[in-house]
Amino acid sequence: MGMRLNIPLMLLLAIATLPLLAAAPRLHINDEAHLPQAKMLKMQRDYPLWAERVFRYNHFESTEPVKLVISRSVHVGFYVDDTLYLPPDDEGEMLETFIHELAHHATGHDSSFFLKEGIASNTLEAVFLAQGQMPQGWPQYGQSNDAWVSLYLKRGQLPPLKKFMDMDSFDGSSQDESFRSWQAYVVGASFVGWIIKHEGYAAFRKVFDSEQLGPEGAAWERRWQADIRAENWPEFDVADALPRGERYQNYVRRLRAE
Repeated sequence: MGMRLNIPLMLLLAIATLPLLAAAPRLHINDEAHLPQAKMLKMQRDYPLWAERVFRYNHFESTEPVKLVISRSVHVGFYVDDTLYLPPDDEGEMLETFIHELAHHATGHDSSFFLKEGIASNTLEAVFLAQGQMPQGWPQYGQSNDAWVSLYLKRGQLPPLKKFMDMDSFDGSSQDESFRSWQAYVVGASFVGWIIKHEGYAAFRKVFDSEQLGPEGAAWERRWQADIRAENWPEFDVADALPRGERYQNYVRRLRAE
């Protein structure tokens, strides 16, 4: 998934602040899907390194091993207690899902939907950018979280953060709810990343644990949006960025300039 990136200065500075790697955490992989040997060996070599990057970014330390189960009986990635489950997708999608779910493991589920998915999506982008890569799958599809937020602002399609904070979970019951649910991932990632960069990880963790933006929230929201606008992200064709399919075509219709 390596690619040349046009990364603005503020993101380059954020990348430079990522901690250096130390010893990789213990990762036990149970291959119930019987992957090809070469693919399995690559995962055993690379995944502990990615896990360390996730742990470091989220200030997470644990002496307990993380268990990863690759199973054809699951259709989406998720985690329960100390075990992550992945379906045997293509190499890139498996890695991105692993990082996203491991970020949930490192931060815990005790927060709002918006903040939980925000830190998981932000973590994926941060550790990828540190390696000169950009996530290619859900929810970003090759564009940075900030670039999507910039587009929402230009199209008048960015609701107040309170609307996202009030969401309980992903809701695909209608086109409107599906669109807003998708937005929650990239908006959350952009906003969480801004807090971590400008206010520090401890400030983010306070918000995450309280499940509230707190008295600083309104000012942070204004400053975050002002910084996104000042970055002057280049526009892109959403039809080229998003996958085919009716659900995504609904997103395209909402975001394309008419």
